Amino acid sequence: MSLLLNLLWIVFGGLWMAVGWVLAAVIMAITIIGLPWARAALNIAVYTFLPSGQTAVSTGCAYQP
Repeated sequence: MSLLLNLLWIVFGGLWMAVGWVLAAVIMAITIIGLPWARAALNIAVYTFLPSGQTAVSTGCAYQP
């Protein structure tokens, strides 16, 4: 089922969204300051390319008051 959903997602815009995130990551990686955000943008690109069947897991580094 996730294979079918991923194929539909890629056909209807997921590919272009992932390409956009990769392009943003490349632009951010040009500067030293943007390197941490470039890595995050690549992670988002992977999730936007194949979203079905993946799970986002918190690493505990988010601010929680």
